[in-house]
Amino acid sequence: MIGFDPISLPALFLLAGMSGSCPNFGAPTVDVTISASDAPLDTSMTHQELTAGFANNPDSSLATEPGWHLGGLTLSQIENLFSSNFQQALFPDGTACTQISDVNIDIVYTPVIYVASDYMSNRCRYTVTLAHEQRHVGTDLQVFNDYAPYLKKKIQAYVNQISPQGPFDQSQLQMVQDAMLAEVQRFADPLMEQMIETRRQMQAQFDTQSNYEREGAMCADEGE
Repeated sequence: MIGFDPISLPALFLLAGMSGSCPNFGAPTVDVTISASDAPLDTSMTHQELTAGFANNPDSSLATEPGWHLGGLTLSQIENLFSSNFQQALFPDGTACTQISDVNIDIVYTPVIYVASDYMSNRCRYTVTLAHEQRHVGTDLQVFNDYAPYLKKKIQAYVNQISPQGPFDQSQLQMVQDAMLAEVQRFADPLMEQMIETRRQMQAQFDTQSNYEREGAMCADEGE
């Protein structure tokens, strides 16, 4: 079972081994959810302003390629919010035990789509660029939904190994619970980064010169 290193958390273990033992709290549960906002459309900047402001942003999904100007992008904010509930037992001698009851991870996705203001006068170019960016948003959601069961399975297996903590002094209860949640987050962080890297790879499939040439050809009859 997983415990915590008394060298890194000495205060929590000064009273370990006091009278009593921890009860069987039952297995913890893990839930992974996705909270996605509808992507608002921002057309307040020209393609020159978009290029100057965002062309070097590695986590923006761009409608551009070296040598091309930037006519649209999707700027995405992704947060992984962790929360947990705990079961606990308080003993008459002033000691306590605790165990994770549930872990909840909410992947909060907040995208904003930008299309250059000077594309508004060219209906075809505006429509093609907007569709390109909407495809980026759809891809993000696909990646998150595909990863959610995997994240749940891996984190569930991890928390199943975390043993009840205690007995320890009741004054340490919140500190112990905070440390347990931090340990779950430490385990989950590389999994979350793996999800983000997969997202980057999937998005890069749309941002290629051949794709821009194909999309540009769709509006060739309307000129620049």
